Amino acid sequence: MIGLPAGTRIWIAAGVTDMRAGFPGLAAKVQTALEENPFGGNVFIFQGRRGDLIKILWATEDGLWLLAKRLERGRFVWPQADGGKIHLTHAQLSMLPASKEALPPHLPREDRVLEPNSSCPNCGNAMQPLGEDVSEQLARVAAMFKVIRTIRRKAVCACCHHISQPPMPGLPIERNIAHPGLLADILVSKFADHQPLYRQSAIAARDGVKLDPASMGRWVGQCEALCEPLTEALRVYTMATFKLHADDTPIPVLAPGNKKDAHGSPVGYVRDDIRSGSMDPAAVWFAYSPDRKAFIRKPISPDSKASCGQTPTKASMSCMRAARSVRWLAGITRDGIYTTFMCARRLSRQGTYSN
Repeated sequence: MIGLPAGTRIWIAAGVTDMRAGFPGLAAKVQTALEENPFGGNVFIFQGRRGDLIKILWATEDGLWLLAKRLERGRFVWPQADGGKIHLTHAQLSMLPASKEALPPHLPREDRVLEPNSSCPNCGNAMQPLGEDVSEQLARVAAMFKVIRTIRRKAVCACCHHISQPPMPGLPIERNIAHPGLLADILVSKFADHQPLYRQSAIAARDGVKLDPASMGRWVGQCEALCEPLTEALRVYTMATFKLHADDTPIPVLAPGNKKDAHGSPVGYVRDDIRSGSMDPAAVWFAYSPDRKAFIRKPISPDSKASCGQTPTKASMSCMRAARSVRWLAGITRDGIYTTFMCARRLSRQGTYSN
């Protein structure tokens, strides 16, 4: 980190230091808290509360140096002591600036405590607690398959011979071996992690579980049908807004049997007016069609006389810009897009629309 003369001692001020302190504040802490001479030629290192900033106080023949280093990511490796001072070697000083990425605090912790010998190996006296060093490693518990057996016991009345049995708990897909947890994992892997079904089938095969990609495809279709009420509610909420953002990006899609790719037209609609002070939650809804014909029902001319009037004015020119910006959205839905266009045109006549 810095070149130090031989014999220079390095001290860490354990605990947290106010990083607003400068030369006088840090020098006073060295004298009072650490009981050292700040002008004796030793190096004193201080750390802030967040752990990403340290300051180094060093006195040389030229004067008193104050160095600072801030990490863009992670934290400095720092002792766990709450106070006092800790001596470092030159090798340990070179390791200090190594950043340590903080692991998420919501993850469960499994502590493995290593105790030192209770007696001193040199003199045999009892050892006293001095502190501890804590290091963390990120581990992952591998996912595993398990079989959930639902046992419905039967009972019969000895008097009237009535038979009673609890009903079968409801499942997303009735009379199916797929548990809701398995269906959720397949959907998340396919749509969020971009894992095709045949790859998920190969991953399951490594654990000795056979999942047919065709069966998984039927499960995905049945789950999508179950989500249709939620999708429709999301569409209605997304479209019921004064300002609607949309984007149409053609993408290649598989076309089995044609030996070539086809082109699809997914359109994303975004309702997000939070920056304008709206308290309504943002939402995104996607629509898909093999081509754009399903979206374009009626073209809108940017210089339509019905929209902008006979004589071009400042307001009508603004109307033309409004129509030019939203004309390709017309006809996507029966209500939302035409309402959006009419609102844009009405505002442009008042001269308040800007493109």
